Amino acid sequence: MRYVTKNDIYVVANYHGRIMQGLGIVILLPIFVALIYQENSCYFGFIIASLVTLVIGSLFTKIKVKDSKVGLKHAMIVSSLAWLWATFLGALVMYVNLDVSFINVFF
Repeated sequence: MRYVTKNDIYVVANYHGRIMQGLGIVILLPIFVALIYQENSCYFGFIIASLVTLVIGSLFTKIKVKDSKVGLKHAMIVSSLAWLWATFLGALVMYVNLDVSFINVFF
């Protein structure tokens, strides 16, 4: 008996896609602060990170799930992936805006 089934992966992808869409919208908020303080050089990094997150999150939410009942194993995986994605998202913003290697901005 397999512990993680195909439907489990679909459930995790669907809920993780929703979280990614939320992060994609939230990452646009610093642009308003940059507008207030007239920091014109940092828009591009936030826009790129937001678009990447919104597109991938939208693709994940299009996955059809037969039984969307969320169990403990789903919640743990979604939580872990959300934290990793938020870290990647912040690193992507810094990588685009600064002249630093990706490994340095990720860690």
